Amino acid sequence: GAALPPDRQLALLGTALAQSRSPVLLCFDEVQTVRADEALLALFRHLRTTPAWVMCVGREGAVLPDTFTLRLNGLEPGEARQLIGQLDFALSPALLERLLVKTARNPMLLRLTAGQLHAATVDARRFIDQLDVQPQVAAYLVDTVLRDLSPAARWLADLIAVFRHSIDLYDELLIELMAPAGGPAPLDRALAELQRRHLIDQPREAALHPLVRDHLYTALAIDPAHKKQLHLVAAQWAEGHSGDLVETAYHYTRAGRLTQAAQGLVDQSEALFNRGQASAAAEVIDEALAQVRARRGALPAALRQLLTARGDVLKGTRRAAEAEASYREALALAHGQPMARAGIVRVLAQSLMQRGQVAEALRLCQSAVAELPPGDVIMRARLLAVQCRAQLALSEYREAEQTARAALVLAPHFAEYLPQVADDVIARAERTLGWINYTRHPQGDESLTHYRRALAAARRSALHVIESAVLSNLGTALLERSDWDGAAESYQAAYAVFESFGDVYSMGVVLHNLAEIYHKRNDLTTALHYLERACEMERSVGDQEGLLSSEQGRSAVLLDMGCLTESRAVLDEVLRGYSDSNDLWTLGSCLIMLAELQ
Repeated sequence: GAALPPDRQLALLGTALAQSRSPVLLCFDEVQTVRADEALLALFRHLRTTPAWVMCVGREGAVLPDTFTLRLNGLEPGEARQLIGQLDFALSPALLERLLVKTARNPMLLRLTAGQLHAATVDARRFIDQLDVQPQVAAYLVDTVLRDLSPAARWLADLIAVFRHSIDLYDELLIELMAPAGGPAPLDRALAELQRRHLIDQPREAALHPLVRDHLYTALAIDPAHKKQLHLVAAQWAEGHSGDLVETAYHYTRAGRLTQAAQGLVDQSEALFNRGQASAAAEVIDEALAQVRARRGALPAALRQLLTARGDVLKGTRRAAEAEASYREALALAHGQPMARAGIVRVLAQSLMQRGQVAEALRLCQSAVAELPPGDVIMRARLLAVQCRAQLALSEYREAEQTARAALVLAPHFAEYLPQVADDVIARAERTLGWINYTRHPQGDESLTHYRRALAAARRSALHVIESAVLSNLGTALLERSDWDGAAESYQAAYAVFESFGDVYSMGVVLHNLAEIYHKRNDLTTALHYLERACEMERSVGDQEGLLSSEQGRSAVLLDMGCLTESRAVLDEVLRGYSDSNDLWTLGSCLIMLAELQ
């Protein structure tokens, strides 16, 4: 017959629930589809007056106010792996972990992915890398997550997708930057919609599901002007709020503001290396370089700056050869510009010395100093602080001492308004004087005095690269005094900092020095282990002088172990390869050892 009126239906339902002898749980799925249906909302309100338990499941917030809401995120790790076992994924552990991160362990997304990966022709790595645009997955995201999103909410979601980390949508600077970029007004409505649709949870830590983020960012490619505008907002926020140099440059690069990206990176490239951000910075620089080279209108200044910054963040790492190539290309672009040329020579010379090309480093420094205007005290001091190190490596001790002292005379002229630059000069020059005095009086106090001055200057301005190098030198001086524990502590402190920013060159030096401690303690097996690790690192970065020294040390340990044939083989190989070495100190040590072996 005819259906009963709704109010009568509700009355009968309420009576039945009240008379039930067992607890009743009523479950409703897809409740977001009835948000505008007043009759069904009346049903939910009526059910609240009955003894029944009601559970509503949907992709949006509760349909009635004052309802306890539980948000379900992805599966727990154990649950996800159990499901993966059932779905029979044939993936390597690394690829499987990447899939779990991209899907945030969402069971539906895992099921959709499994169905596609079982096809024999699918390249699993490529499929997972492009998961957000795979037809079935993309359709699922569009139909269930992004469907009917208002333009204002979509704009805000696009902005969140541009950031590579969670953001505070209540941040005042961010709100100020949104308005001129076409952001939603009023903001609270767009925010409420994103929360109601469960696209974000907490506005103060707004972040999208990884696949939703990837899908939205990929979709921005069809509107490049909008995409650049959003990246510009992100760049200006990062520059003014967080001070994250890498993120600022990344967003400026993707906003097409290459000059701004280059300027920030070149000004702070050494700081980025000190902070252990070299790898992340190199990725951004490479992207910016690709854009500069692709432009029809040449940007030689930006290209030169980016190449210099690239050298700064790669020097001392396993990509040291790339650093040197970048410096040389930048130097070629600085022809006829003495100041720009001097700045590049200063860092190129350091890279060359690490790779055993000390004579060229010295020639470049002397040439750049000669080209500087007479009144340029700052760059002259910085070049002299590097030049004295090259003279030291060439065993030109008298000239190195004169140059270091000349740099120290110039440093006070700009210490008041450029304290970090002055400390850089002081630390490098004092370190050189410390080593010179160590070679003259290994057990004297004067070398320790210079090293401690260098250490104080480096620590004042957070010059971690120089601080670590001085700690290594200080360890050597303590070793000479048979303070083995003090030397080991100094070396370990230096190694930890070098390792934090990937300076393989300096790590090799410290391992060599640690081997010396174990050698003196007669723990020859451990000493040999450290020297072999040092040799491997020195080969990887092209540190020929360091390799010469470590191989000579290896020969000495083998000699003390009674392995005369092996020791002689190592030494013969060293002398064949490095007979023209500029490191007269180590070369002389090799010849002395050869005499002992004979």
